[in-house]
Amino acid sequence: MDIRGLVVTHLPKAAIASAIILLINAYTGGMTTPIRFTTEFLLYTLATFIGFVVVGVVLDTESDDHGV
Repeated sequence: MDIRGLVVTHLPKAAIASAIILLINAYTGGMTTPIRFTTEFLLYTLATFIGFVVVGVVLDTESDDHGV
């Protein structure tokens, strides 16, 4: 899959997951400043996106190995 397909497939999921994590952090009192909120959102989104891509590649490779 090309980079455009990966972004379209996984970036919305990563952004939603990051928003949920940040809402939990804000609810429990972990967020204090807007700069920290924005920075953590971007870092969580990037980390989650990379995780989705890596897991997708591993699962795709594993399914190709077990095929005919």
